[in-house]
Amino acid sequence: MRSIPLIMISALDHEADLIRGLDAGAQDYITKPFNNKLVMARVRSAARTKAAYDKISEINEQFDRSLLRLAALRRIDRGDQLEFRPEGDAGCHFAPRSPPSLGSMPPTC
Repeated sequence: MRSIPLIMISALDHEADLIRGLDAGAQDYITKPFNNKLVMARVRSAARTKAAYDKISEINEQFDRSLLRLAALRRIDRGDQLEFRPEGDAGCHFAPRSPPSLGSMPPTC
């Protein structure tokens, strides 16, 4: 799921308004009157935070795929009979030839 940073700019400047805006999902809340340089600095900050979040998400997805591949290799190393079935361009799927034991899940990558 993609996220888009939201910076609220509002004439409402009471603490309760700021809290309500942040609790509603805003990454930042700026009250009027505002300084253009400050707004641009906060936009750059939000962009850096989003880029870092996106990179972490990408690394987590790669890590998850690696763990699934490792699980498949471990099952092969144990001698489990696995059948390789391509799943389109999205990756691969290792499925046991016999029904999996209760609570186990065939690895996918």
